Amino acid sequence: MRFLNMRLRGIGGHSTAIVGLSENTVLVLLSGDERRIYFFVARGAVHTVIGRPFLADNAIRLDNPQQQGEILCYEESDGRSL
Repeated sequence: MRFLNMRLRGIGGHSTAIVGLSENTVLVLLSGDERRIYFFVARGAVHTVIGRPFLADNAIRLDNPQQQGEILCYEESDGRSL
């Protein structure tokens, strides 16, 4: 992890202390599939917004099953959605 000392301002005007950046971290899914991800490490409570570049890089899409609200969907190597 690379240590940082910066503040990130949200779209609602709130500010969050960013204390680090985790780079090239391996995320292993229940299916055994692996993804390398990058994420900021924040101090305190954070409301997270995942951007389209993250979704595209990790082949994740937003779905709205039966109009119940948006969920993140990842297609596993065997074709099942997680």
